[in-house]
Amino acid sequence: MLCHLSLRLEFHDSLRHEGYCPVHTESGLIYASNDWPLWCRSDLGSVVSPTVHDVKAIRAFFLAAWKQAGPEAFGWAGATENNIQEISSEAFISSLLSKPEAKVFAFSQDGRIVGIAVNRKMDESTVELAGIIVQQDAVGKGIGTALLKSAIASAKELGFLSMRVKTETNNQDAISFYRKNGFTELGIGEEEVEGKPVKVVNLTLSLKP
Repeated sequence: MLCHLSLRLEFHDSLRHEGYCPVHTESGLIYASNDWPLWCRSDLGSVVSPTVHDVKAIRAFFLAAWKQAGPEAFGWAGATENNIQEISSEAFISSLLSKPEAKVFAFSQDGRIVGIAVNRKMDESTVELAGIIVQQDAVGKGIGTALLKSAIASAKELGFLSMRVKTETNNQDAISFYRKNGFTELGIGEEEVEGKPVKVVNLTLSLKP
């Protein structure tokens, strides 16, 4: 059973004039700019920038996504229950949201967060798309694409010239998704996850104007 959040969109004329839409959560407000591209705000929901006030909502999302996907799902390679408890802890999420080198994007739909993406600064010109997670029951609705486009737009705005991402070599759906969105392969690497080797493909996207 999903952990539903009391998350809803409310659009007030006064805030519209100021250029923002308030997103109410149990733990506070998130503000999404009205002038973001249409893929950030649609009938499906909105891509928003969560803050430390939204830790509980993000924790609920991670736990629900893990419960639906399980350890065999792509993107969770090598993950264990202990790993998930760590990354879904309020301390870890608060730390992530507070890091100046990281940028978190959340997709809100029908009163709950159903997708998360994270950008992480690698150096002055390169940003890593550290991950995109979409709940299994929300896959195939364009949410991953909205999160990716938001991540790319933010990286460009901050002046990064390239974006990197990596995924398991046997995750053909993810590889095809990134190729479709302009990424090209750099090569194959190997990482150790929980003591086990995992082969990954490294991809890059030019962000140059």
